[in-house]
Amino acid sequence: MVFTVGPQMTHLRDALPASLRAGHAAVSSDMVAPLMAVVGPGDVVMVKGSLGTRMAPLVTALHACKAKSAAHAAGNGWRG
Repeated sequence: MVFTVGPQMTHLRDALPASLRAGHAAVSSDMVAPLMAVVGPGDVVMVKGSLGTRMAPLVTALHACKAKSAAHAAGNGWRG
């Protein structure tokens, strides 16, 4: 699944098969909630962007999700 952010990525979103389009937002901070709603333990996520596209809110949210998942799973013997 592919999430896209920003006006330059509308072309990519439109070129993707509908089955791969997961969401689009004008700015990265608007993508945090939709992304976090579908990311789960074991998922692999690649964030591609430049400093100008301000992807830091997504990376911060993903790091927080990993820390929360690891703390939750520690009691189950899971090692993240």
